[in-house]
Amino acid sequence: MNRRRLLGSAASMWLALAAAGPAQAEPAWPNKPITLVVAYPAGGTSDLLARILSSQLNKRLGQPVIVENRPGAGGTIGTGYVSHAEPDGYTFLVGSSSPITIAGALYSKLSYSPTQGFTDVSPLAATPFFLTVNAKTSLHSVKDVIEQGKSGKLNFGSAGSGSPQHILGEMFNVATHTHMQHIPYKGSGPLLTDLVGGQVQLAFESPVVVMPQVETGKLRALAVVGAERTPLFPDIPTLDEQGVKGLDVLPWYGLFGPAHLPAAITNRMNAAVQDILRMPDVQSSLRKLGAQTLLMSAASFKKMVDRDIDIWGRATKAAGARID
Repeated sequence: MNRRRLLGSAASMWLALAAAGPAQAEPAWPNKPITLVVAYPAGGTSDLLARILSSQLNKRLGQPVIVENRPGAGGTIGTGYVSHAEPDGYTFLVGSSSPITIAGALYSKLSYSPTQGFTDVSPLAATPFFLTVNAKTSLHSVKDVIEQGKSGKLNFGSAGSGSPQHILGEMFNVATHTHMQHIPYKGSGPLLTDLVGGQVQLAFESPVVVMPQVETGKLRALAVVGAERTPLFPDIPTLDEQGVKGLDVLPWYGLFGPAHLPAAITNRMNAAVQDILRMPDVQSSLRKLGAQTLLMSAASFKKMVDRDIDIWGRATKAAGARID
């Protein structure tokens, strides 16, 4: 009797499990379209990088990869949007360094935490900036800039208050004890017009902006901002070589997910992106923009981001730049 009762209970349990159906396994990632958010208008460097990634990730991941532009407030709107997205591997930010490394010290209120709001997935590229002067000035060396800058008679332009161009100028002031006056513009385009026209005497700008005018002889590039010369323009010495220490930072672009993105997704996306960055035609396209690819793991990228948040944050506070 006990044996029949035991067999009956086992049969009932088996029937109940069969009726419930198989356990629902977690679906493999990705199984639907992925969105790459760009925090700037179409046509900029971030947008170009996102579109390069989009076409190539589609092939590697087997799902559509959509580029969505969410510009505004110096890149903080799109950046904040990604920070608050679900960490499910379907929303990523193709961002520049500014909203991550500078914004925390620049804005009194942000909708996201630069240090806690993201998963650092992969670096993309770095754009070394150049100390560039109007060719009609008497500034032929960094020494000339320092000597004349101490008199307070020099000015430098930037793409806007709190931009990397602005903070680099203030870092230069601190490092060299100069007193150059800052003149902010609404973007690099208007700045370039006045730099060529002589309304401002110098600027710290990317090669994408200034090198065409350097090649025509209207501007003069005196130094590279960074620890090493760039292979793109190997004849231009660094600030460090010319005695200016501490300006070894590089504005960069990277791929971020929301905080708490699963490690498996982070590492798979990092591997796919790094594979794309190694492609010869991708490297060639970036070189034409004056950018150099950054190849490193997600963990190494996080260390770089944390270091730059500290460096840029301290420089921004020292510059006294603030946006309420």
